[in-house]
Amino acid sequence: RIMIYDIQNLQFFFLIVFEIRNISPYLIFFYEIHFKHIY
Repeated sequence: RIMIYDIQNLQFFFLIVFEIRNISPYLIFFYEIHFKHIY
């Protein structure tokens, strides 16, 4: 039961990391647009 729980946590962790890596280029893109719009 402990090993299964750890594996589920690990999959959840990798899912979060994957989501962050997927969305960060979009965040950088929007930050650049916002920055260029101000200046």
